[in-house]
Formats: sequence, C-alpha cells, structure tokens
Amino acid sequence: MKSIRIPAEVYSDCYIYSDVGGQIAAHRVKRNTEAYLTCPVDELGNATMYIHPGSQFTRLGSLSGSGQLGTFAPDQMSFGDAKKLRELIFATKDMSTKNYGLKDSISFSGAKLLEKLYIANLVAYSASLDLSDCTSLLELDASNSGFTGVKIAAGAPITTIRLDTPSALELSDLYNLTEL
Repeated sequence: MKSIRIPAEVYSDCYIYSDVGGQIAAHRVKRNTEAYLTCPVDELGNATMYIHPGSQFTRLGSLSGSGQLGTFAPDQMSFGDAKKLRELIFATKDMSTKNYGLKDSISFSGAKLLEKLYIANLVAYSASLDLSDCTSLLELDASNSGFTGVKIAAGAPITTIRLDTPSALELSDLYNLTEL
C-alpha cells in the first residue's frame, strides 16, 4: 500500500478524515502544528479524494508530487469549504514536478481568507482562474501554467502576481501590487 502525505495546519484541534476511493484514514491534528495527512491508496486513477472537515484548514502544502505515487494529478479541485484556508501550496516554480492531470477546474469560492496561493507548473490546465472571492490574497504564483485568464478580487491587498501570458487578465483597484 502506497500513500500520499500532505502537510497541513488547522485552525483548532480536530480529527481529519481522508477518503480516497473508499479507503479512509483518520488523523488527530493539533492547532497551529504541521501535521501530515496520510491517504492510503494503491492507485489514484479516477478516485476522488475527500478531506474533512475542510473548514478547519489554515494551510495545505505540497499537493503536487507528494508521497511515493509521483505526481498527484486530480482532474478537479474545490476549496469552497475551506473558509479558514490562508495558504495553499499546490506546486511552486522551484519544484521540478510538473502536473499534467489537473485541467478541468479549480474552485476557490468561499476562500475569503486565502493569502498565499502557489499553483505553478499546471501545464495541462487550459481554463480561467477565478480568484474573485479571495479578498485577502497577498501573493499568487501561477507561473508555467496554462491559465487562459485570471481574475483577482477587486481591492485585494495583493503585492505579487507571477504568471505567464494569459489571454485575459482582470485586475481592479490593486493598490499594493508591486510585482507582475
């Protein structure tokens, strides 16, 4: 049995449950302490991964290239229930891992506290990235990704945006933006 290990931090002490294709693992996670969610799985294939309760996460890291499975490549990702999520590291430019699987959708509706988003190297992604609900966003790294458009919340305190040349870019009232 192989596994995916995902570093995570939560808002308050809780038990986190991960379910990948019917294989459930429980983890006790203490507040403000990095823990690793270990999801036992032989093969991701078309399996759906659920991590509960999503509303408790403040940080999720290294979602790409985790564990012994090589690249973790889901078709879709939704962070709508992650109301306390402040940092998400899917992949960064300095990681050699390129993700060819995620190409359908990433949803951040409801992630109003998200401050740092690192989603570089999503080479197969060919849709827009809508961050209009992320009103606390400070930093976005979406370089080496195939985003066709990016929409940032109007008035967000963002200082840094790293991305390749999308065909559409919607930026409004970003007074703190110093790096594009």
